Amino acid sequence: MSARPWLAAGLCALAAACGYSTGIRMPDGIESVGVEVFGNDSKLRDLEVELQSALVDAMERLVHAPLVDPGRADLVLRGRVVDYARRGGIRSAQNVRLETGVRIAVEAQLVRRGLPEDALAPEPAAGPAGRPAPASDRDSTPPTAPGERVLDRLRLGQEFGFVLSETQGEARARQRTLRNLADRIVLDLLGGLSGDASP
Repeated sequence: MSARPWLAAGLCALAAACGYSTGIRMPDGIESVGVEVFGNDSKLRDLEVELQSALVDAMERLVHAPLVDPGRADLVLRGRVVDYARRGGIRSAQNVRLETGVRIAVEAQLVRRGLPEDALAPEPAAGPAGRPAPASDRDSTPPTAPGERVLDRLRLGQEFGFVLSETQGEARARQRTLRNLADRIVLDLLGGLSGDASP
């Protein structure tokens, strides 16, 4: 019998004993995270519900903190779906469309909740990652409530193609697009907090 399975089991046990875990670790003072249902300015009804599911899945997979109701969370993802579009695709020599795709654009922000008034400072012009926050983004995202501060914000677009002959091609392309967007939102907005001082 090979010693490799025993070695792998031993390494897993050692990692667990050392308290090793995967995922983005939150700084001190952040005990929980939440995801609000995003707004939806696109023409596709209920797209925000599909995005909510993808964001919850991404948070559970990528973040090492309890996911709770956004009304009770220390950090909250908030935003809106800006657009959903079907793009032109590849056509055959007979001008028959063979392939197309979907493109989804979203705006998101990371909000720190539950801050005392004396801890609130004016919002920086750029987020922790150094990305500028254009005035158009500041104006289009929901305003913060008392005791909240926007830590970072972004605008992302993603698209996936599909072959028209594929059964449920558009639905599958939409799911892939939303999953990719959700992962990017979580990694971009929360990844920079890992190991930082309490925001």
